[in-house]
Amino acid sequence: MKVNRVAALSGVVIAMCGSAAAQQKTATLRISVEKLAYGEAAPKPFQGVGVFDLFRGASRLDGAKCPDRSGPSGQVVCTIPCNANDATAMVVRVKPPSDQDGLAGWVTPSVRDVEVVRCVVKPATVAMTYEDAKMALNKMLSKQYFAAGGVGSGSGSGSAEEIWIQQISGNTPLAAVLGKQATTASGRKLIFELHELATEAASAPSLQSANLSAEEKALAESLARWQVLAKSALLQARLRQALSAEQQGQILLRPTADLAQYRAILEAADVLLTQGNRSASQMRLADDVKALRSTPTVGKDAAAAANVIRAWN
Repeated sequence: MKVNRVAALSGVVIAMCGSAAAQQKTATLRISVEKLAYGEAAPKPFQGVGVFDLFRGASRLDGAKCPDRSGPSGQVVCTIPCNANDATAMVVRVKPPSDQDGLAGWVTPSVRDVEVVRCVVKPATVAMTYEDAKMALNKMLSKQYFAAGGVGSGSGSGSAEEIWIQQISGNTPLAAVLGKQATTASGRKLIFELHELATEAASAPSLQSANLSAEEKALAESLARWQVLAKSALLQARLRQALSAEQQGQILLRPTADLAQYRAILEAADVLLTQGNRSASQMRLADDVKALRSTPTVGKDAAAAANVIRAWN
């Protein structure tokens, strides 16, 4: 009798284990990776991108995998652990890679959310489109500064004759526009985005050669001026907040796209912010100014300066 009870109990345990195993499955998520190049109307498959990360909340989802990079068709297949009997929606965040070498010059798409219910993923396929940073910058500038301001608009054709390339110079009238924008939080956010897009565009492999074509050189020089102008506009706004009226009279508080002039402003600010009895905000800004003086201002390495000006938004 005792043996029979043990056998019966064992059978129940085995059945329960089998039922639990049947419930624990994996769901499949497909990612379609695309790239939209400058001057092109439709995206194309982007090969070699990966790996993608899957999160639940702020932590990586245990057991979830996107093991491979995208193939020739741009497809990535991911697996997500799930419970076939769980009717509660599990939100999974799909985070695209941004720091691999092959992605220089491309804007990383936003994190996407999918839901998993009873091992069914919705949507079953997520499109991740990497946009050429030059194209993204062209669209932003055309919308924010040229079309809206009546200066003109970029055509998006991919030519070096784009108005946003031609209109930016050391004494550009756009400096006053950005200077006014920098007085508001929303304006500073836009200017920071401008700096990020210009820096990403400057990191494109085609602009890293020592022997650039005339068109590539014009683009690189234009991007450098946009980088300088963005930092200069944000800097002058911060200096107006931190300096006394007397100190403001000792420094040029006007945004500029001229690299030499921007460096001169940084040098003057460095001196003013280290004099006399300083407030806590002046000491913090003094540290920021020193950091900006010691990091590259233009080109792909200007990304380091973003860590400084990001806090100014």
